[in-house]
Amino acid sequence: MKKATRPEEQSRLLQGQSITASASPDVLLVDMPTKIARILAYVLVPCNSLNRFEAEMLGDHCLNSTIAKLANDYGLEFQRRPEKVPNRWGAPCDVTRYSLPESQYPRARAVLALLSKPAKGRDRSQLSASELEFVTLVEQRNSLLIAQGMPYDERKVALRRYVQTLHGKRLEGGRAA
Repeated sequence: MKKATRPEEQSRLLQGQSITASASPDVLLVDMPTKIARILAYVLVPCNSLNRFEAEMLGDHCLNSTIAKLANDYGLEFQRRPEKVPNRWGAPCDVTRYSLPESQYPRARAVLALLSKPAKGRDRSQLSASELEFVTLVEQRNSLLIAQGMPYDERKVALRRYVQTLHGKRLEGGRAA
């Protein structure tokens, strides 16, 4: 007896698409260090788009959260298109298909470059001048917040906001301050 086709496969078959047409999930699983980087690399390929079932092949079990992180933390704007796909039992299921407009490609490439850099296991001698400047600025801000007596939990939130601001300036080509 043949197994039933999975919902994500049914979705692609209905639309005549192959998820591996332009970017192989197997390659992305090996080459991209994180799920957020894999999703971004996949939608950066022209004509590629994903719904939550297709994202499973890239190791993402909560695509809506990944897209929200890319939008809110990195300023990327995604196109969202509602669609119906068959669920496991063949009944229609409402999902959202996410794609990246071509106007977002330059910013997305810059974000992907940041996400793709391995950071763990590197000492300061391996950092570029801009990376070293970035780390130094964050450390200085942390020291200032400690001197002001800010508790750890509040400091962590403040530093995350500061890092997001610095990332935004780096992506826009400005100098960090």
